Amino acid sequence: MNTAKMLGYIPWNPCRGVQLPRIEKAEDEAILLTHAEFSLIVEGMGERFKAFTNFLMMTGTASEKQGL
Repeated sequence: MNTAKMLGYIPWNPCRGVQLPRIEKAEDEAILLTHAEFSLIVEGMGERFKAFTNFLMMTGTASEKQGL
């Protein structure tokens, strides 16, 4: 909004002085797959995705990046 004001798109910054609420971060525990659970998932995949999924798991990629 500061940039919009500076460029003349708006006469004033309506966000100036607004304080965002503080939100406590939830401490989610990671849910990890066992080797057996992971194997079941991989068995159900098409061949196209198996090698890449194994690569992600073996290199320690976070589960949210794996899509699991």
